[in-house]
Amino acid sequence: MRMIYRLSTHVTVNSSSVRDLLVQRGGLPPEKIRVLHNAVDVGRVATAPRDRDRLFPGIGSQSKLIAVVANMYSRVKGHTSLISAAPHVCGIFLAQYLF
Repeated sequence: MRMIYRLSTHVTVNSSSVRDLLVQRGGLPPEKIRVLHNAVDVGRVATAPRDRDRLFPGIGSQSKLIAVVANMYSRVKGHTSLISAAPHVCGIFLAQYLF
């Protein structure tokens, strides 16, 4: 990857911490790196039409949903931990709010 970074005219990363890592450990010049932060246009999402029945058939409109948008192929992200914890978290939620 270092060779690819060095041969590139620009490198785009999604956080300042990744940029700092490439500068400190990868030896890239800071001016070569562009940071494009992950973001959601909250205004656009807030005004989007809701179509839960079509998107999530069988899940009632009062149900709570948990969503993860991420690279599912990266073990570093800890998705298996999130998926493993889901039944426990749901059980705690049900115990606190239904009983």
